[in-house]
Amino acid sequence: MNYVTGNVIFLDVDGVLATADQIHRYSEEHNGSCPPGIAQIDSECVKCLKYAVDQTRSMIVISSTWRKNPNDLRDLMIVLTIPVIGMTESVPSGQREIEIRNYMKAHGITDIENVVVIDDDSGDLQYFKSRNRLVQPTWEHGMTRQNAMEVIARLGRAAQ
Repeated sequence: MNYVTGNVIFLDVDGVLATADQIHRYSEEHNGSCPPGIAQIDSECVKCLKYAVDQTRSMIVISSTWRKNPNDLRDLMIVLTIPVIGMTESVPSGQREIEIRNYMKAHGITDIENVVVIDDDSGDLQYFKSRNRLVQPTWEHGMTRQNAMEVIARLGRAAQ
């Protein structure tokens, strides 16, 4: 078992890095279409995520459904430019909260204060929401500087 120490961010993609704004911009520039993958990822959202990761010295675990499609995952890794330490495993119910909690248990992550989940949908993330561990960008705009500051407030700035 690989134990994880330090700050961990569980990352969704749709509504966090892949946004309605980006899809609209891309489709305007390309005759009304926007293919899945890289075209949907907003570079400004990636910069905001990177800022939060750098300030908190966090590690990323992909909890997004993008992890299930090899092409989407490849595109995400090309654009992300942030080290990823792992991905959650699917459970039959598809509940993201259970997938994240299983990852935490399997990797010895016991301190909830070292965890933030970034996801635009809180539907099945009540455990994290009730503990103030959920940062929620919007599907329209994705990860913003304000969201990055929320991550930093929850995890704390790392000593530089």
